[in-house]
Amino acid sequence: MGLRRYQDKDNLTSAIRNVRYIGNASNLNDSLYLTWSNVFVSGNGTRPNARKVTVILTDGIDNQPVEANATRCKSDVIRLITVGVTNTTKVAA
Repeated sequence: MGLRRYQDKDNLTSAIRNVRYIGNASNLNDSLYLTWSNVFVSGNGTRPNARKVTVILTDGIDNQPVEANATRCKSDVIRLITVGVTNTTKVAA
């Protein structure tokens, strides 16, 4: 979601609640790439002196190495907040 897509709390909350859980594997690597290449690029509606913060929802099972893009985010001073989610109907033995 772009930083300017939702202008009020209700629409943002609705969008977050409607994020579909796909399960099985995440592509955290591409999420990190899109974070520094599309979300926080100059001219994309970001304020020049605002902190760069992103929240990533993940099931914790990644299908690719993430080190290069995580390092790129860090070097661009993007703060990453990661939240692990899972399908709560499944119970581990």
